[in-house]
Amino acid sequence: MTLIVYVGGACGNLVAAMIDDSQYILDKYDLKHIQHSPLTKWKEGLPEWWNISDDETRYKIMDQAYNTDSLQFPSIASHYVFYHASRKHDYIGIDITDSLDWCIARQIKAFPGILKFRTVGHREKLTHRNSVVISNTKKIIRVSDIINGQLLDKLSQFVNGPFNEKLYEKWLKANV
Repeated sequence: MTLIVYVGGACGNLVAAMIDDSQYILDKYDLKHIQHSPLTKWKEGLPEWWNISDDETRYKIMDQAYNTDSLQFPSIASHYVFYHASRKHDYIGIDITDSLDWCIARQIKAFPGILKFRTVGHREKLTHRNSVVISNTKKIIRVSDIINGQLLDKLSQFVNGPFNEKLYEKWLKANV
């Protein structure tokens, strides 16, 4: 299983779909999990981290999911930045450093009603979480590589293909 760790707006589902597109569908400009797919059901079974205040309790539940249940999937995209970093998981990280504004604009486009995406605090949160993502792996793909058409070349440095080039081309047309 190839793990993709990223912050919001950084195209994690796209990267995961290049490895295994069987769990995703392109919806306008975003890749979404196919409703009722095995991956969707697995993700729905993960704890709602905001409802569990104790990290160790939350992490024990997630250990079970990531160490056994997730092995059935060729790739998984995850926002659980601090969990994966604390467990020293091997992952591909997506770096937003040179594309922060693009990622925030993408979040606003995807979720126009969520006002927190427009705050300075949100920028700072993404920047901090991104620093955790990139400081805990040597396998890094920059968002700028993704939006400049270089994702498949970068991804092939870490994972053997084949990759879904047609899906990537459709995504690029819808997003860039």
